[in-house]
Amino acid sequence: MVTLRNSTPYHTLLFSSNCLRDLQSDNKWRQGIGRGKLLEKWVYYYIRENASSFTIKTIVRKWSDVPKRFRTQSKIGQNGLFYNRKGEIVARGNGMDLAEFDLLYVDKSGQVKFAEIKSSAKNLKNFNREISYKRDILNYIFNQSQTHCLIFSPKKVRCILSPVFSSDPLVSFIDTPDPEKNQDILLRMPQSIGNDLSNELIYLSELSQRPYDYIKIHDEARAEILMGNTTWVTSELFRLLSRILLGSICEPGLTWLLKEKEICINGIRLSPQNFSQYFTAIIFSLSLPNLRPVLYLRGREKAVYLKLGVNSISGFEFENNIKSKYTTLCKWLDCLVQSCLSKDQVTSILEKYLLKETAILNRKHGATPEINLKGYANA
Repeated sequence: MVTLRNSTPYHTLLFSSNCLRDLQSDNKWRQGIGRGKLLEKWVYYYIRENASSFTIKTIVRKWSDVPKRFRTQSKIGQNGLFYNRKGEIVARGNGMDLAEFDLLYVDKSGQVKFAEIKSSAKNLKNFNREISYKRDILNYIFNQSQTHCLIFSPKKVRCILSPVFSSDPLVSFIDTPDPEKNQDILLRMPQSIGNDLSNELIYLSELSQRPYDYIKIHDEARAEILMGNTTWVTSELFRLLSRILLGSICEPGLTWLLKEKEICINGIRLSPQNFSQYFTAIIFSLSLPNLRPVLYLRGREKAVYLKLGVNSISGFEFENNIKSKYTTLCKWLDCLVQSCLSKDQVTSILEKYLLKETAILNRKHGATPEINLKGYANA
């Protein structure tokens, strides 16, 4: 159990107004978000003051330890580790945020390691996959054969997670106070750190990163998929990819897809007759690591994409909104609108991967979020 030493209250350095607002909200969901932020920031500042207790040589700065001049807006062409606009540590591929690291540090032997903070038992379904993906990214970037992960969580969360990682020697757990029961304790933060720890805090730029060309890796994988070859999936470079954007579906393929596969939004099934009323294109992609078929529908009026995933009856249903036209993913998708996947390519890929994905869907789907289709149609 991590033990908090006696300290005086210190809020300015640690919290944004949004974090405190979430903690004080009447909405339980917002409160949960606030408690998650609270524990994540508490762990960072606690370790920052007690690095020697964790055999840590240096800690990669984040949040208020990172001046604004080091923070970057995502843009196409960025590959590697960056600070985002909030001072958080993110891995990017062609400008897309692939993963966020709660904590990055270097141990006494010079190995780069990372830590994850889980404040509750919610959203744990793909957590082991997230850990594996982040490990693959760091293994490549820092040319390491293996990367250790430290998981900070309350005991009740650790009891759920530890069986999942019981056979993984590269994952360790440290118990923390439960933010739901110990919010007042966690709010008693240490005072701001001065120059005494300046040697233990480093910037991302001080780490030697192995360069990679994400778009080149992506396009090579895309070409292999379109040729029907899957032997490349074991490649080290493949593990850096989060998705493969195959291209826009041509009109014959689009007509076939809308006739043969159920694509529903708000109970409305899209058809060749009504599709153009709401949307201008469908970008076909495969989500990794399981090569799960995903569709991105481009709105006619709004510069926005709807993301649709496979459902349990071999059709597609709404997953989320790619809202901002300024996101790098939207810009990349826009570049693919003029590309063309033939009907044969679409049917071949769906035949190979759609049934496989449907077969492993053994969860019950909840209610689909409401989308106002009128906003996507011409006025």
